[in-house]
Amino acid sequence: MAYKVYPGKLHVSRSIGDIEAKAKKFDGNPKVIIPDPDIYEVKLKKDDDFILLACDGLFERATNDELIKYIFINYTNKKTIHENTGNCLDSIVKLAAFKETEDSLSAIMIGF
Repeated sequence: MAYKVYPGKLHVSRSIGDIEAKAKKFDGNPKVIIPDPDIYEVKLKKDDDFILLACDGLFERATNDELIKYIFINYTNKKTIHENTGNCLDSIVKLAAFKETEDSLSAIMIGF
């Protein structure tokens, strides 16, 4: 199920600047969504393979474990890291689209 912000009826990532969600004259709430990001610092380990950054549309229909599974299914040692990351991204975006996500699909993958 997609979680939407009310008022405004938009997904969280697009509600930050939405006037219906924020402006009191439209029955909005200026505190409903704030644009201050959560920032985490993580130290990479020698056995880390990649970083995946993706929008909520991808995670709306797929779990972290499911995405990791699809990434490793599509990874092959016969291709360059650029070809592998492209193939892996294609597979997880197609997975979310096949599962009929209701939001946009965008992702960035950095392979090591």
